[in-house]
Amino acid sequence: MTEFIVKRSNAKDEYILQVTGYIPEELKEDFENMAENFIQKDHLLIEEIYEEIMGFIRYHKRSNGLVINFHINFESYPVGEFGLDRKVTIIFQMRRTFIKWLKETI
Repeated sequence: MTEFIVKRSNAKDEYILQVTGYIPEELKEDFENMAENFIQKDHLLIEEIYEEIMGFIRYHKRSNGLVINFHINFESYPVGEFGLDRKVTIIFQMRRTFIKWLKETI
């Protein structure tokens, strides 16, 4: 089992993507792009993050035969008088579908 971690942050938010399981090389770039998209938008709502991840999961299940489970953790903490900073950790667990596994082994 492999592990891949992407950390990105902007002035207010920090995003950490932890990916474990079956991770094809092409998918690492997709996770890096996802983290870049998160930091480009100012203070994303958790619902917006959830919707983007669900679209990502649907696409990769159809096109690559991957089953992706995820969990979102977030912590908000006060920083002076300028507002809240937030740390969002998204944990992905990936595996191949049985059919994909058969095609790769045969």
